[in-house]
Amino acid sequence: MPFRCLKLSSLAMPKSDLSLGNDLRTIRIPGDGRCLFRSVVHGACLRAGKPSPTESQEKELADELRATVADEFIKRRADTEWFVEGDFDTYVAQMRQPHVWGGEPELLMSSHVLQVPITVHMWDKKKNCLKIIAEYGQEYGKENPIRVLYHGYGHYDALQSLSGGLQSKLFHTTSLCSSFMGQKVEAICLTFVYAISTQVGTRDGETIIAEVYDAQMQLIEPLYHLYLL
Repeated sequence: MPFRCLKLSSLAMPKSDLSLGNDLRTIRIPGDGRCLFRSVVHGACLRAGKPSPTESQEKELADELRATVADEFIKRRADTEWFVEGDFDTYVAQMRQPHVWGGEPELLMSSHVLQVPITVHMWDKKKNCLKIIAEYGQEYGKENPIRVLYHGYGHYDALQSLSGGLQSKLFHTTSLCSSFMGQKVEAICLTFVYAISTQVGTRDGETIIAEVYDAQMQLIEPLYHLYLL
């Protein structure tokens, strides 16, 4: 699969969270042996429209995911035994331990457990961009995947799409318009949504979402009176 790049503005990854252009930002994850599972569950929360978990919540969710991933290996033993290192039962037993690092097999099983796509990015210093190095769970869809950043030395961070949450809110706006007013007005709502979405740019995602919610209600009432009364 050819690498796809997202251009960035700097050549080095800073220690704090980093906004990667207008599309992605890193969310730093503790390197406690759970970083893969922490990154995935953090991304799952964001994907579901939930607030970022606290570090203790993230740890608890990560350990729960680890346990279900180990169970998933056993459930899919016939399909997974050939690609794990060493003895299968020993591998699964070790993976249940809280500080054992996860890798590609665990990302694949996580996509099955959560039934969502997971995309793995890696930093390309030469091209000054993020490249996609692996995609899992494509059978569960390709839109709005959980995104994680692999640093190449065993550590994973979470990646947040700054536009994903907004797109979900905009979809809710058009659905609300449709349920209230029918297809004719829905088309107008879609035009409104497109105009808003093209202006996301460098503005804060949460601020825009709040503006969309305010604007949608301001839009619905006059359209209702114009087309239905």
